Amino acid sequence: MNGGIPPDSTVMARQSMQKGALAANEGLVVIMSPTSHCYFDYYQYENKDSQPKAIGGYLPLEQVYRFNPIPEY
Repeated sequence: MNGGIPPDSTVMARQSMQKGALAANEGLVVIMSPTSHCYFDYYQYENKDSQPKAIGGYLPLEQVYRFNPIPEY
């Protein structure tokens, strides 16, 4: 977004819900997929030893279900 985006672009907001909201407010199509709620290569349980090796941290399924892709910005 820093260098300008063509008006027919689709933006994937994975690092910042705020930037995704800004892009949506500018009329762009936005896919909200923040790492805090949408990445399934994270651990599902706090006991990491009982799971396959994951790339990210801990992301319980309950947090995924609580995700609201339409922010209140």
